[in-house]
Amino acid sequence: MMKHDLKLQIIFLSIFFVALTVKAQDDCSITGFKVDYKTTPSGTYVAKSTRTICQLPEFYENAPVIATNIYGSRTDKRTTATGYFYSKMIDGRWWVVDPDGYLNICRAVNAISKGTGTTSTNAFATKFLNSDTKWMTDTKVFLKGIGFNTAGAWSTTSSITSNPTQGSNPLAYTIILNWMSGYGAGRTVQQSGHMGYPNDCIFVFEQGFVNYCETKAQALAANKYDKNLFGYFTDNELPFKNANLTGYLGLGTTEPTNENYLAAVKWLSDNGYTTADATNTEVQKKFLGFVGKTYFSIVYNAIKKYDPNHMSLGPRVDKEEARANSYFMQAVGPYVDILAINYYREWTPNSAFMTAWGTNLNKPFMVTKFYTKGEDSGLGNTSGAGWVVKTQLDRGYEYQNYTLALLESKYCVGWHWFKYFDNDPTMPGDPSNIDGNKGIFKIDYEPYTDLVQKMKEINLSTYNLIDYFDYKSQFPPLIIYPEADAYYKDQVNYGFDDRLGIKNSPYGNMREAFLRFDLTGQGTNVGDVNLYLSVLRAGDPGKVYKADFLMDDSWTEGGITMANHPTNDNEIGRWADGLDVKLDVKTPFVETVNSDKKLSIKLSAVSEIVSQLEYASRENPTVSLRPRIEISQNAPDGPADLDKLSELIVQDKRVAAFHPDILSYNITLPLTTTANPSILFVKPNAAMQVLVTNPVNVLSALDSDRVATIKTTSADGSNTKTYTLQFKVGDNLSVLDRFKANDFTIYPNPTNLNRVVNIDIPNANYENNEISIYDTNGKIVFFKSTKDIKLQLTINESLQPGMYFISVNNSNGRSTKKLIVK
Repeated sequence: MMKHDLKLQIIFLSIFFVALTVKAQDDCSITGFKVDYKTTPSGTYVAKSTRTICQLPEFYENAPVIATNIYGSRTDKRTTATGYFYSKMIDGRWWVVDPDGYLNICRAVNAISKGTGTTSTNAFATKFLNSDTKWMTDTKVFLKGIGFNTAGAWSTTSSITSNPTQGSNPLAYTIILNWMSGYGAGRTVQQSGHMGYPNDCIFVFEQGFVNYCETKAQALAANKYDKNLFGYFTDNELPFKNANLTGYLGLGTTEPTNENYLAAVKWLSDNGYTTADATNTEVQKKFLGFVGKTYFSIVYNAIKKYDPNHMSLGPRVDKEEARANSYFMQAVGPYVDILAINYYREWTPNSAFMTAWGTNLNKPFMVTKFYTKGEDSGLGNTSGAGWVVKTQLDRGYEYQNYTLALLESKYCVGWHWFKYFDNDPTMPGDPSNIDGNKGIFKIDYEPYTDLVQKMKEINLSTYNLIDYFDYKSQFPPLIIYPEADAYYKDQVNYGFDDRLGIKNSPYGNMREAFLRFDLTGQGTNVGDVNLYLSVLRAGDPGKVYKADFLMDDSWTEGGITMANHPTNDNEIGRWADGLDVKLDVKTPFVETVNSDKKLSIKLSAVSEIVSQLEYASRENPTVSLRPRIEISQNAPDGPADLDKLSELIVQDKRVAAFHPDILSYNITLPLTTTANPSILFVKPNAAMQVLVTNPVNVLSALDSDRVATIKTTSADGSNTKTYTLQFKVGDNLSVLDRFKANDFTIYPNPTNLNRVVNIDIPNANYENNEISIYDTNGKIVFFKSTKDIKLQLTINESLQPGMYFISVNNSNGRSTKKLIVK
């Protein structure tokens, strides 16, 4: 069954399929696309559904990009100008408004600063002639050229503000104040990515902190009239946790006159509680709201007193328990212009969470830290919270997947990628910044071109994409909640709990969960169909879980146990770690609609685990957390006089260059092509007439034999068009192919002796792949000729530690990459 999300009808013209020789545009597939990821370098790769720009039905990459001004704002929409950046809701969507009144989405890079290691210092001298001015000028041109418009936290603001082009070609910038960590200097400790506080409690109830902010804020008056200043971060990742109440009370055991302890005791008394209530979850959540309001109001009022023109962005909130706490979010909302959120541990941002954040805040938010690390970078990637993927191209795919979800949210006004540079493993850093491939640039100022290209595709199309998603939002998804769900723990049934447990243990306490959906009344002409699960308790890190489609729907919510649960199942998909789940279930959905209308799904652990994973059940009191299936609905038919196609699909992949008004296409097919390609299309009106003339033979030497035509006639017969597709088979990559066809992947790299190295070659039916390993003197130390596209080589003592070159040679050419053996 084809996947589509359209006001349209898909017509199948040719059903003879051949394999594409390249992986490059697999991300344009209409049948789904996945990227392999893991949470740690030593973890197991799991394929994750990943959405990219070229998968979006009816989004035309060839359409004119909405024009932007010097701030990267759209010039077709304007509101009141204040001379400074501010936030505003317009027609149901939050925006940043730039100093000239144009609507803006902030796209920033964090930590734009020069490297200090030997490699960076030498490269700076070579590339920028040791000129700070040349470096910043070139950096601005590069970043703005790929669609970034702001410098995020930890950037060298002095280099930005002093640059001679800042007036004519400004780069908006942010300042991080670090007021709480600065005030607490000497009482805090460095943790991974942020500072740690006694009992995870900030010093927010001390009069000294109020005085400190007042003193520090006076210096902000110097920035008051700088129109290029975006706003202020007040701190980074403060420990806003529901357990703060017990933490503050614990301070009093050693220091009974501690101001923070006394404030907690007073809050309990003022609100009718005693210390015996300190472990009550609801009481803890309310107290965290009090902590948040106190901190946010102090820093907000200090900033606005001395610089009323610029935005307060908050302390980069990273704790999900704080963001999910409505008391906290409602309390801090009045004291922030945009809430900065550091949002890790989600492959795809959760739409329900984002809506709840914006609703509770009554303000917009920005994601101010996220990143993905590539194994092909040669870095260890042991530090930091970002995902590990195989290649820089995979980093780009995830950038698109992540930011597309942000653009869909009407509460999100931007994102900040972490960061400009990779970590330099030769230089010291906090525990989260040691050896990570986090940068757009290597430490020698060379960009990762595959990552950059994917960033550019999204960034330059930001406003087109917003208009696209806002149009689609007129046709909201249909949501179906389960009619039954349950889990068992060995022979004990938990059919009415507010959560679903999953555990695979050889020591007993086995847990598997079950969902059943009633699909009565549903049809098969639908778009995406996804299962959503919200995690309540994360299991062990790095473990793998799966969902299975059950043929037997006779189980009961109050009766299912290990002894009687259904076993006739087919796997739907897998995911890693205890994360929120978005799983494509369209295939079992369609099969169920065409049969008994009852869709049963089993959730289980593939890996053995110690700690159980828990997802919210249908009995959970928070509706947004309950399991559900979301079905995207098709828009209504277009006008009867339309004669333009809406989509063109060759070999199951959207032609990324297609536009309804462009009538001619040159399409290069892979060398392994043995028959005419499949041609699919989507039409905007079911009554439109379409006549396709397939090519005589795409393998012919005659151009005329390799031409296909698609003639359209509007539903009312008044208009016609003819699309022409000129095919050829060869090496030149065009509409279907964007990157080198034999751009193989090596991982892990670097590696160690006696460790297996994986070599993945893009799927192709070459006669042979010749794999050679050379040392730095050009001597061949390994050779293998094989038809395999996935190889595992054990690095043994015959290869001494050092640098080698791996070469893959096949009928599509030769590609060579470095291998480091430690």
